[in-house]
Amino acid sequence: MHKRTRACAISKSTREKVEKRDNHLCIFCGCWGRGEAHFIPRSHGGLGIEENILTVCRPCHDKLDNSVNRGEMLKIAEEYLKRHYKGWNKESLIYQKGMLPHPKQDFKADKADKHCILPSENEDLMRQNLIPEGFYFLDDP
Repeated sequence: MHKRTRACAISKSTREKVEKRDNHLCIFCGCWGRGEAHFIPRSHGGLGIEENILTVCRPCHDKLDNSVNRGEMLKIAEEYLKRHYKGWNKESLIYQKGMLPHPKQDFKADKADKHCILPSENEDLMRQNLIPEGFYFLDDP
């Protein structure tokens, strides 16, 4: 599996945490939903981390992905995520080259929750403050 694909996939445990955070209800309409919608889409490098995932029902997920209401829905989602995560910002939700799922984990079924950053990328990412929550440096214990 490609590194970016792994980093953008939503693991079972992340999905469960998001659904618990959102009480299993769509953040847009309040119907039952699943933690499966990316705020930053996978196609744009959106990571499969809690800060980028939303619980949505199927009709709202379709609207979010394929309608003229997308902009309005993203504003609602952004405010929602900002209320739940102090310091939340869009830039930390995007895959950056050099970020890898932790090598000690089994990735056969895209179950990676912990991620690492290659040592060669440490200084640049720290300077730009672009290290997403849930990632850590490869050389850290």
